[in-house]
Amino acid sequence: MTRARDLGDFIADGAAAELVVDTTTLVVDSTNNRVGIGTASPSQALDVNGTGNFTAVTAGTITIDDITIDGSTISDGGDFTLDVGGDIILDADGGDVKISDGGTHVGSLRNVSSDFVIQSIISDQNIIFKGNDGGTEFNALSLDMSENGLANFAAGAIFEGDISVTAATNAKLTINDQIGEVGSGNLALQAQNTSGSSLKPMGFRAEDIRFATGASERFRIGTSGQLGIGGATYGTSGQVLTSGGSGAAPTWADAGGGGSIELTASEGISAGTVVTLKSNGQSQLIGYASDATNVSTETKTSTSTSINFPAAAYDPDTQKVGVVYADGAARAQAAIFSPSGFGGSFGSATQILNDQDAQQHRMMYDTTYNQFVGIHRMTSDNTGKYFVLSTNGSTMTVDAGNANFEGSEVTHLSMDIDQTNARVFVAYRHSDNSSRGTVIAGTLSDGNVSWGSGHVFQSSGDSESPFVAWNSTSNVLLVAFKSGLANDLRVYAATVSGTTFTDRNNYSHNQNVSQCMAVADPVNSTAGSAMFHVAFYGGNGIQIFRQSFDTSSWSGSSSSIQVLSTSDPSSFSSQYAGTASLTRDALTGRLYLFTKESSAFFEIEYNAVTDSYSFEKNTGASSWMVNAEQITRLGTTQDTNTGTIYNVIRDGSNNLGMQTSSVSNVNAFLGVSESTVTSGNTHKVTVISGVNEAVSGLTPGSIYYLTSTGALTTTNTGIKIGKALAANKLYIDSTGA
Repeated sequence: MTRARDLGDFIADGAAAELVVDTTTLVVDSTNNRVGIGTASPSQALDVNGTGNFTAVTAGTITIDDITIDGSTISDGGDFTLDVGGDIILDADGGDVKISDGGTHVGSLRNVSSDFVIQSIISDQNIIFKGNDGGTEFNALSLDMSENGLANFAAGAIFEGDISVTAATNAKLTINDQIGEVGSGNLALQAQNTSGSSLKPMGFRAEDIRFATGASERFRIGTSGQLGIGGATYGTSGQVLTSGGSGAAPTWADAGGGGSIELTASEGISAGTVVTLKSNGQSQLIGYASDATNVSTETKTSTSTSINFPAAAYDPDTQKVGVVYADGAARAQAAIFSPSGFGGSFGSATQILNDQDAQQHRMMYDTTYNQFVGIHRMTSDNTGKYFVLSTNGSTMTVDAGNANFEGSEVTHLSMDIDQTNARVFVAYRHSDNSSRGTVIAGTLSDGNVSWGSGHVFQSSGDSESPFVAWNSTSNVLLVAFKSGLANDLRVYAATVSGTTFTDRNNYSHNQNVSQCMAVADPVNSTAGSAMFHVAFYGGNGIQIFRQSFDTSSWSGSSSSIQVLSTSDPSSFSSQYAGTASLTRDALTGRLYLFTKESSAFFEIEYNAVTDSYSFEKNTGASSWMVNAEQITRLGTTQDTNTGTIYNVIRDGSNNLGMQTSSVSNVNAFLGVSESTVTSGNTHKVTVISGVNEAVSGLTPGSIYYLTSTGALTTTNTGIKIGKALAANKLYIDSTGA
């Protein structure tokens, strides 16, 4: 102070600050008892506006903003943020960092013998690790303190190294890929003691225990301790596990002294089917006669009646055969043949009409109205007539017998039937219409036929030996015939709506032919493809081929023509009666061609895969045509229940005869196939003393026999195979010769 007048600035007068240094550097407010540093208006006892440097501060309580420092306690009314440029270091020489809420100690971070311990303090309260997955909070890991720290990983856990689980009973479970017996690199479980010096027992406890490989269950221990193969397949009481070899799982099988053998199949065979053995050691279905000696017993029953042009049809309702023929006076006669074993007897003949000029008889059985329907040609005026017959005990009743289906000259007749739609079809050469090939359809009713109009299928040239066949699968009609202009074999295809024909194809095979026959193959046909088999005699002998039609484009296709025999059967070419008949076995699908040639028949099998035929020619003492002089093109019929085939013939004395036979080789059965197999592949066949489980629908305790087709039956056929142990178990206690 250099001047006395400045002293007044330090003298309090109650009207202003008593001491002011440089306006705001230091201000003493005696009125409010405040000192300000850096402010002219202190609001606190010491109000510092700016920074300060204190070597030490001693105070009871310090309040900074809303932070209060009171002894060893720092408190804040809201959130408390520590924002430092370096690390935050908590150095607790007591070893504990305690976390409390409202004065309640809930957890600690502790140093226990240099171990870092995270501890939940409140009894049975968990330690939870939370996270955020795409904005959603979740519990990643929970440690349940009420269960001794049971860990619950929300999404499972991945362990980069081995896993060891130690129990309190000196047992440790190890999961790793270094257990030598299992193979290095293969994950394995191992139970051992805690020191790892010895193995320990391992147990499994569950409702049931299942083992799988790949995507399939392989083995199961059921709730009662039963053993399941491939799942809950526990077998039945008394069965044993049977090895399936190196490439298959074991299976349950009956214990027994017999078993099965492995064979190569010569054809497609279904599981549960009875088979026999071919001479080449392959298995085959019952019914395929590999040589003449395998043809079952046959007989020929004849009468003293002189006949001509016989035809036959089987009546499944009465299990009898209806026959029609021309007697010695050329009158149309009908009779019933009652089979008995491989023999039988003819009943009294019933005259169909008085005219003495009936020939070329053809006849079918109508299963809709349970009646015989037939046709024949009258030589007096060459008209085509039809007849309807019904069975009356051992005789026939004529329901319709003197009505025309064609009122002008006809010849070369053939016939087939549509059992589904109750229709018949007739193909013939219309001699009164330039010998044109013609077909006609008739609608069946009880005791009658309503005929449509004849439809010409070959308008140019003579049409000989037309043979009609109806395919019920594709609803297609075929006529195989000889074109007289060039002796050319042709096939005609049509569809039929009611009795109206629509031409679809007329296909030439450029083969010299004298007579031809055809049968439909409904099994190998579809709605889009109609298949037929055509047999004919031409320059190279007796031949056969497959003929098909695409029902969309109606294009035709055929297999290679195969020669059955190069010999010329006597009168095979006759278009009137002939000495040949072609039929298809409805049970096996095989074809049978019966001829007079050396009293022979051909058993023919078509292979759809190779599109070819295999066949056996059977001749000699066990043949069909013993002393047969005439067999018509529809002289063959079959009992589709037993497989027995009947051939009505005119024998060497011109008498009416019935050739009764079964081409089954059931007497030489071997066993029952255990699986379905295709030709050329191996399968197992259950043989004598074995139990086959591929069968079904059996009556337990019943004795089973075989029909001529190899079907199982409880009816005593004289060929016993075994006894049913269950609905699907057949004990084979017999075998064929």
